[in-house]
Amino acid sequence: PDDICAVDLNGNQLAGKRKRTSEILLHLAIMKARPDIRAVVHCHPPHATAFGVAREPIPQCVLPEIEVFLGEIPFAPYETPGGLPFAETVLPFLKPGTSCIILTNHGTVSFGKELEEAYWKTEIVDAYCRILILSRQLGGISYLNEQKSRELLDLKKKLGFDDPRFHVDNCDLCGNTAFRDGYRENLPKPNAFEAPPVYPGYLQPQNQSAAPKATIQPVGTIAAGTDMESLVRAITEQVMASLGQR
Repeated sequence: PDDICAVDLNGNQLAGKRKRTSEILLHLAIMKARPDIRAVVHCHPPHATAFGVAREPIPQCVLPEIEVFLGEIPFAPYETPGGLPFAETVLPFLKPGTSCIILTNHGTVSFGKELEEAYWKTEIVDAYCRILILSRQLGGISYLNEQKSRELLDLKKKLGFDDPRFHVDNCDLCGNTAFRDGYRENLPKPNAFEAPPVYPGYLQPQNQSAAPKATIQPVGTIAAGTDMESLVRAITEQVMASLGQR
């Protein structure tokens, strides 16, 4: 208890022996913009921060836990920590349903109605980023198909959890585009992981011809059984058949 300090909504310290954090304005900016938020946790978890340093979008439609409890995790642009400009970097990304933001080249900030919830969001995003890094080392990740991705969002809505994809009509189901307007010209592009398959947004009709599964391969490789290999085989067979008729 002696380590806890109290501040008002302007950042003025009211109680406590220890000095308030220099980044208190970040916490207050989130609470002012989202009255439903009553707890904010800012820290520097290594795996999630690594994605922020690399500006690598965190893939969606991979793990059920992430789809149901987190959803898309946007990237706030870098700003020198401590001042009001730093605090305001998160404002374009505080859509309904957002509960965690990557602070580019800095760390993470998560939030919720209770402190335990905000802390837990930080834990699961860092654990997920670690899983992604390990999966990349093993060869790649597999995305869920469109139907299964939609089923998870249906479950999320049934459980009473919000998601930006419930409100944005022109975003892809798995494409990290719900915050396109916030990024403007700075939309992060995947490098370590190839882009996910393109599925219509949650508010749009399901694509009936969606493939049952899309597998991501390491960058720079072509897997056996791809369309390219099938095409080469078909052309070769036609050429050999033509030569055999001469």
